[in-house]
Amino acid sequence: YNELNVYSATTVITFTWNVESAGLIDNNQEMIQEHGVFITTTESNLKDSRGLEIFDLDVLKSKAGVENFYSNNITKPYTGGSKSTPVDNNKALFVGQRTSSTKYYYKFYIRTINPTSAPQYNIADIQSGIGEITTQ
Repeated sequence: YNELNVYSATTVITFTWNVESAGLIDNNQEMIQEHGVFITTTESNLKDSRGLEIFDLDVLKSKAGVENFYSNNITKPYTGGSKSTPVDNNKALFVGQRTSSTKYYYKFYIRTINPTSAPQYNIADIQSGIGEITTQ
């Protein structure tokens, strides 16, 4: 993904991004299976017992205190234009029912799945580091 943008309103956090290409595995178009965000009010919820950031999406999905907002209703092939594409052509994810004037920590991700013509490869994930945003 390119240029993840995060905006807040009183009770909504909006994530926008674009994808120029889903990528290739063995010259076959990779498919995007899911995109989403993990969100919490406690930064340590996104870390393991040693205080290191968790990168395993399946671990984060089962972590207490972490909400997962996602979409797996993905148009294939998944494309979002280019950096020069207007913002309204980008992908967006809206996280509502937040508390106003509250700091939230998040990790945005995109999960890809290998094309059927390259089954020797497993899934691949791309994700942001831990970010923070305060609702208005």
